[in-house]
Amino acid sequence: MKDQFSSIKILDRVFDIFECFLDDASELSITQLTAKTGLPPSTIHRLCTAMEARGYLARKSGSKKIILGPSMKKLAELFPPVDRAYYISFAMKYMHQLRDKFNESIALYERSDDKRICVARLESTHALRQVMEVGQILPLSKGASGKVLLAYLSPEQVIHLVPDATPEFFATLSSVRENGYAISLGERDEGLMAIAIPIFTSGGRLLGSISVSGPVERMKNNHMTEQIGYICGIGAKLSNELQSK
Repeated sequence: MKDQFSSIKILDRVFDIFECFLDDASELSITQLTAKTGLPPSTIHRLCTAMEARGYLARKSGSKKIILGPSMKKLAELFPPVDRAYYISFAMKYMHQLRDKFNESIALYERSDDKRICVARLESTHALRQVMEVGQILPLSKGASGKVLLAYLSPEQVIHLVPDATPEFFATLSSVRENGYAISLGERDEGLMAIAIPIFTSGGRLLGSISVSGPVERMKNNHMTEQIGYICGIGAKLSNELQSK
């Protein structure tokens, strides 16, 4: 029984190390792994050496940093990739529901390095509306969708992408994760408001963000609490369906 518990404890530590790479960290030092896991450096070194021998971890060429090895990449290849065209067309069904419900502009964004790109768009029929084109590139640090796309990254990644990020900015991202949505008021365009939600696929991987945007006064007068609840509900349905495919 003691040997069984010991084996489970070792497995837990192995998974702790692997999960350090879930923050999109492509390479990590022993010191970084120690800080992230709370395990002693000697334990990290011993486990990493064992996983290197099996090909699940490797040393970066010309560096002492740890990277995922060829065996891990072979396992990853067993998972079917997300069909981007299918994902966008699937998301459009729910975007139509949002546009029909609120008659505001609906956009789907993806992150590309330190920017976000509009990959799908439905326009409001109101004369006064936000105008944007598919393919338009916007900053990550401003706007509701930008905050959603940043909220699920590690602090190290956020600092890399937004070097001037303040403690208040990190607190906002924490609130986005906790609440499941972000709101922006005139951050990019004066007089405009946006509510954005995350879209996840299997394994909880963030695919993108959908936003509902329009003039502040019109959106604020549209029963905000009910509006946010409906938008979050649509996001949950879309994510659940994508995760079940």
